[in-house]
Amino acid sequence: PIYRVQHVPAVKDLNTFEPNWPEKTSAEYWRKKFQAMPSRSFLREYQHVHVEEGTLFKAEDMQWKKMLPLKDYDALVFYGDLSYKAAACYKGLVLVGKTGREFHIIHTFLRQSTRTTMVKWLYDLYENTELRHCKRVRYWIEGLFSMDEFVNDFDAEGDQRGYYIPVKADKQPKGDKYERIEATQPFFERRNVWLNIDERESADQVELVDQYLAFEKGSGTMVDGPDAVEGALSKLNTIHRKSQGKYRSGQRSNRHF
Repeated sequence: PIYRVQHVPAVKDLNTFEPNWPEKTSAEYWRKKFQAMPSRSFLREYQHVHVEEGTLFKAEDMQWKKMLPLKDYDALVFYGDLSYKAAACYKGLVLVGKTGREFHIIHTFLRQSTRTTMVKWLYDLYENTELRHCKRVRYWIEGLFSMDEFVNDFDAEGDQRGYYIPVKADKQPKGDKYERIEATQPFFERRNVWLNIDERESADQVELVDQYLAFEKGSGTMVDGPDAVEGALSKLNTIHRKSQGKYRSGQRSNRHF
């Protein structure tokens, strides 16, 4: 006998979650299941997407340790990837600090949630941690389109709380997302990136590590967390380059060399 094996994914796409077997399950059923488990597990178990862990970012490169007080960092950047196009994408917001050659991922928000939830999380974090005393933190969100609307979400929350976190839209053109994330891999390989050990068990940081381990261009896995971290690393390196620039003023000498 001749056997034919058919691989049918549970849903047609991760935007609508329209099921391929609507008589058995609904889109809402699969949406809730997707939200309740790591994204790479869902893709592997229900979408027949082969996810090879650690293809580029290795498990041994994921390091944890105690973070420094914010005042001890050379520079600090909050960076957000809000992923406003696809409903299944995660909203990522990370605080990364630079100290010497090291980058510390201090706080992580990485969830399938509303913008309001993410904005409230940031304001709550600001009020309940030393962030409220640190004026050197720069707050950015990524994107060329619709970002003004997202900035307004932060301002609307500020209206209710009586103060404003100075979030700014990053409107600089960027290259391919996967190439940018892949370019950060040497930082991990050289053990220059550390995660906050106090958040090691948080669902947000677990998802961030999962997305790094599943990262592979063309695999279809989620990359919103690594994309947010890449944005923060890029901003921190820009700040560092500017701080290292040395300029001298005065009358130019007529001496010839």
